[in-house]
This record gives sequence, C-alpha cells and structure tokens, in this order.
Amino acid sequence: MRSIGKSDRLDNGTMDVLARISRHLGSLAAHVLHIEEAISGGCSTLKQPDAKAIRKLQSLDFLRQSLEDMETAVSLIARDDVDQNCRSLRWKIGIETLKLESSRQIFLNDDGSVDLIRSGDVDLF
Repeated sequence: MRSIGKSDRLDNGTMDVLARISRHLGSLAAHVLHIEEAISGGCSTLKQPDAKAIRKLQSLDFLRQSLEDMETAVSLIARDDVDQNCRSLRWKIGIETLKLESSRQIFLNDDGSVDLIRSGDVDLF
C-alpha cells in the first residue's frame, strides 16, 4: 500500500465545507419528511385519496430520499481517512448504502449521465 500523498487529500477547508453541505442536506431531508407527514396525515382522512395527490406525495418521498442519499455521499467524500488504493472499496461500501438507484448511478456512470429513475422503495403508506 502506498502512502498518502498531499495531492491525494482534500484540504481541511474543503473537507469542512463538504461536512457542512452534508449536514445541510440532512436537515433539508428532515424538513421534507415533516412536510410529507403533514400532507399524508391530511390524505389519510380522505375516503378516496386522489391518485394525482398520491403521485405528488411520492415525488416528495423521492426528493427526501435523494437528499438523504446525497447527504450520505457528501459525507463519504468529506472523509479523507484512506489512501487512494482503498478509496474504491470505501466508495463501493458507501454507494451500496444509498437508497435510490438514481443516486447510485451518479457514482457509477462513467459518462456523467444520470437517469432519474423514480423507482425504489417508497415508504409512504
């Protein structure tokens, strides 16, 4: 295993900013969750919820899960505790923890394209 060179590390300022971005994404996800809960509480009182309203609520769920995934990803990027040889293993472990396939594709597609797949577990009802 080669030693960590200065060029392999993020500088402390960058790591601090990434950590703050990660925390901010987490707080945004928590805010969206509160909105989801408020809206779904209103939908549960309806005898027959509107399909369009349910789809919109599911899109909020997708947004929240995406924010949570990006919080996890940015947190992983901000960690600079392994050398370049181990970084791919850390990424593989981290990417597997992401909830949405569209989030994983950000890190797996070499051409930079992201297909916003809106599949995955929707945990609304």
